[in-house]
Amino acid sequence: MSRNGMKTLTEALSRIRGRISTASSVYISRLPSPRADIASLTEESSIRRLRLDQFRQKHPQDVDPIVYSRFVNALYPVVNNMGRFSPDRPTERLVNHSELLDAYSHLPRPGVAYIQAQDFEKFMSVILSRRDFVRPNALSPSSKHYYLAEQIIQAFASGQRARKVHLANFWKIARDLNTANVPVTGNEQRQLLYMTLYKESPDILKMVTEAYLNLNKALDTYDKYADMFNSANSSEYSASTLSQFRELFKNEWDIETLNMFLFTAFRHDDDGTFKSLLPELKTLEPNRKTFDIMLEKYAISRDIGLFSSWLKVLSTDYPHLVDIKTVNTIIKALVQLDLVDDARGLVAVFSKDLFHPLNSGELFLKQLTIQDRETYNNYWKTYEDSGLTENFSLYPTENTFLPLLALYCKEPTVDFETILGVLYQAEHVWGIPITTRVYKLLFRSFVDGRHSRENLRFITGKLVASHDACYSNNEAWIKSQILSIELPPNVVGVFNLFIEQDIPALVPSQGNFIKLSDELILVIYMAFDHCLQNQPEEQKLASKAHKEYQKRLIDARDEYQRSVEPGPTLVDLNARDEFMYIKKGFIIDLLDILS
Repeated sequence: MSRNGMKTLTEALSRIRGRISTASSVYISRLPSPRADIASLTEESSIRRLRLDQFRQKHPQDVDPIVYSRFVNALYPVVNNMGRFSPDRPTERLVNHSELLDAYSHLPRPGVAYIQAQDFEKFMSVILSRRDFVRPNALSPSSKHYYLAEQIIQAFASGQRARKVHLANFWKIARDLNTANVPVTGNEQRQLLYMTLYKESPDILKMVTEAYLNLNKALDTYDKYADMFNSANSSEYSASTLSQFRELFKNEWDIETLNMFLFTAFRHDDDGTFKSLLPELKTLEPNRKTFDIMLEKYAISRDIGLFSSWLKVLSTDYPHLVDIKTVNTIIKALVQLDLVDDARGLVAVFSKDLFHPLNSGELFLKQLTIQDRETYNNYWKTYEDSGLTENFSLYPTENTFLPLLALYCKEPTVDFETILGVLYQAEHVWGIPITTRVYKLLFRSFVDGRHSRENLRFITGKLVASHDACYSNNEAWIKSQILSIELPPNVVGVFNLFIEQDIPALVPSQGNFIKLSDELILVIYMAFDHCLQNQPEEQKLASKAHKEYQKRLIDARDEYQRSVEPGPTLVDLNARDEFMYIKKGFIIDLLDILS
């Protein structure tokens, strides 16, 4: 990097640090609370409602009350307070999209015309917000550590098929809107573009491609998985396709639409189209999303020069657009660009002295749950639309610390105390709970054998305590199950040590942040297996405990499958409790071996 380029970067980062440290002592939550049902108040939605009324007048048709009742029940699911399902939990998160679409298919055609006015925009919002479109299964960049190449390719292909099914359903609803002469909103059009030309993130694609290259050509199954990879990796995208989509948006060309086109071209490595879109920024005012796309693109392509140039524009001309999400993007980008000292410097700016404690109405700033992130986005949209340029204080989130933590966990020269320092800052200074993905990073750092068994004992005990804290709404049940295990005296001491720790207080509605997933349990076992390599007898005990755990879990799941019922029933919830109990028992067995 040239001297001038380094100077540009240094000055831009200095301005970003100044933006964080000199902001006012109030948060964005001081703005008027955004209306969650704002869509029902817009001129666009009024026109849609009028068109629906006109269609029904021309084509009157009675809707079977039982059919519509089933549709409403799927759209607004109500769950009794059983197990993990709290009555405070947002009902939209419990919507089963398959059941909802099936109920929709039984309405008279076109279905949208026979949805009552008070349910129509809600239905469209729920259909658009299907978050498992991006992650239809558990495939993640860390999957390469735990699964065979064939399993990774199979999960990748399964995810692609699930997306195609949802996309087909969404296009069907779009055609129903057209039949009823109901306009599609700009947001819905952008979502259609996003889903139609969606491409996995670069880290997922890199992992899946490596899995494909690692397939054993000598096996009879090679052709099957090679074909599966090639089919799933195909794309509808081309520069001409994107150009055709642009023609559809000619009357809806705003910064949000431009951002979607930039993002799509970026994901598909179409630099020609990406560069051809940049002149549009001369007439359209960039927003936060624009800068996030630019900074991410040039970090991934390792173009420090262009990264620095865009950071300069952001910090000089648009400092009011720097929120915590953008800061997190910058920190992650700096780590990707091997500018680790700069990333550390940016994280270090977050000093508790600069911030006031959050009140109950501001807890969403931690962005711990999906609902928190939606609330934050609604507030930010209110801020952007208002034209304000006031620098609100920024509250760090898990993603503020995650890039450095992920780096430290895979860097052989970093000691465990350094890792714990980052954890302490996040958990005890800022009250951000340690989540499943962080624990997977922590246990993965033991697999190369560079941390001690005392460190492993510490972090395993902490996991048990964190899990109990997250499941506080079932605290009595958890304790009864734990106490029913005949714990050895030395393990009781470890467990009690962590139970008595000062765990950050979390209200039940904030969610459960520790999920004892199969992947987490596997990496815990791998950590123990590596850590005990020099103690063969203890290693054998861990292996025996793992085999017994696997058998118990398989038997429990088989029993569950024989009694399963659709929906979040009591049987379903009890089964989840049993799975969790088996997994936690296995973790305690491993702790016993270390003690």
